[in-house]
Amino acid sequence: ILGLGALAMVLLGLFLLQETRAAEPILPLRLFRNRVFSMASAIGFVVGLSMFGSIAYGERHKSTPGLGDVRGPLHAAQQAGVRVAHRSLQRP
Repeated sequence: ILGLGALAMVLLGLFLLQETRAAEPILPLRLFRNRVFSMASAIGFVVGLSMFGSIAYGERHKSTPGLGDVRGPLHAAQQAGVRVAHRSLQRP
């Protein structure tokens, strides 16, 4: 895990170096000088990270021995989406 973190940091550094040298960068780094853009990017990162964590580890928590079958809000939202999709596909 630590090796992957170190590799990610090295690759991030190489990406930033390449972006500063490129004539037409994929993500112009000058955008991060704007405070609103920086805060929106940081908040989006945290929200994405928490959503990924809740989805990836939520299933492990639901199947914890001794707790039985725990049905949380994630499962309820998933079931609601399945029902809505099913009904919308039945309409002509």
